[in-house]
Amino acid sequence: MDLRDNIQGVQHLGIPVCKMEETKKFYMENFGFEVMHEKEIFYPEKMKICFLKLGDLVVELYMHKSEAVQKEVASRVTGVYDHFAIDVADFDDYAAKLIDKGLPLAAGTADGVVLYENIKTKGIRGVNFVSPNGDVVEICYDNARSYAGKSGLLGWDHLAVRTKDLKETMSFYAGLGFSMTGNGYLDTEDGRLYIAFMTCKGFTLELIQLVGAAAEDPDTWKNGKIDHIALDVENVQDAFMEARSKGYKVLDFGVQELPLFDHGCKFFTIEGPNGEKIEFNQINRW
Repeated sequence: MDLRDNIQGVQHLGIPVCKMEETKKFYMENFGFEVMHEKEIFYPEKMKICFLKLGDLVVELYMHKSEAVQKEVASRVTGVYDHFAIDVADFDDYAAKLIDKGLPLAAGTADGVVLYENIKTKGIRGVNFVSPNGDVVEICYDNARSYAGKSGLLGWDHLAVRTKDLKETMSFYAGLGFSMTGNGYLDTEDGRLYIAFMTCKGFTLELIQLVGAAAEDPDTWKNGKIDHIALDVENVQDAFMEARSKGYKVLDFGVQELPLFDHGCKFFTIEGPNGEKIEFNQINRW
């Protein structure tokens, strides 16, 4: 089975944490996430995992008990995954509520809501917040989209990926079945950032070509506060063999397995062109 046909859509976003309860509270109380699954496992040492769900958006928070691992996680900066975004129908009211509540604002929107007028066809409004763990979550509103009859937070909008080479990155994701659904640019002090949106099975990536100091900073391309994205596959063993045969940089010697959900799950991970980690995951149904 071709890899692009094997992919069924997005499964979860992986975020390693040092402050599990604080981070859970942040997402549950401010954004309406609910606990989907929670468990302590050994992989390879003791680790606590909590899956939070909001519509079609699932976030995996996981905390290693190892002090050495926690120290490494705490030292991480933003990294190649810049932020993830939640689509919000009644954006103005919700943004005002969170800002008035005193949620920490990310540096890019330190003064509040920003209109990105040169992104997509009619611009996007957004504001970014920082969790107690340091990961960045955006709420946003696409001015060209119809929100008739909808309200509140709707789930996934996009996951932002930093890149050094936009064309190379677009080609890589096209190979996984993603197609271009929008573009734009953002002018900054370091220069113009070109942006492309690519979508596969309802899941959208925002690819941002960095320029200037950020592009040259080695920390930008390390594992960040957001560690990986997991794509749901129909057959993980077929996906593993196909990924190897097509020359993807596979980070695992074989398919891995974890005792999560009712019957466990199997997965493996590849590395993208910017150092990003992309997991292919199959939840066992029996």
